[in-house]
Amino acid sequence: MLSSSGKWIAVSLFSDHHHSRLVRRERVRRYHDRGVPGLADRPRPGKPAEVPGSVRARILALTRMTPPAVTGLTHWSSREMAAFLARHENVRVSHNFIADLWRAHDLRPHRSGTFKLSNDPAFVDRRSPTGRSISRSRSRSRAPETS
Repeated sequence: MLSSSGKWIAVSLFSDHHHSRLVRRERVRRYHDRGVPGLADRPRPGKPAEVPGSVRARILALTRMTPPAVTGLTHWSSREMAAFLARHENVRVSHNFIADLWRAHDLRPHRSGTFKLSNDPAFVDRRSPTGRSISRSRSRSRAPETS
């Protein structure tokens, strides 16, 4: 902004300590030239990368399914899915894109909604119906002995 004498006035909006003096001067100049719209972030050069809707749909469909047995996974991670797509479907997307897509659709494949029991045959023998160790739950349920 300009004062009546034509000199720059340091506005508190532009006098932060996180940016250099050059950046602050540029902001004031842009504000003077174009007003508030001049302070908006300007477009960056280059075309933003776009992923086709069919690839997005495939990622979302794969996310909702159990990973194929060849992967040896119990659930997807963004890195594993990106590697799987590159290897088996010749689709190259970053794991960051997959994570952003999951976040946008509120998907969390690492947090399954079901409880999975162990495949160990002795697991049932060692656990009570509540899931606690039988020896531990019995020792806590006993009344203290008095002499």
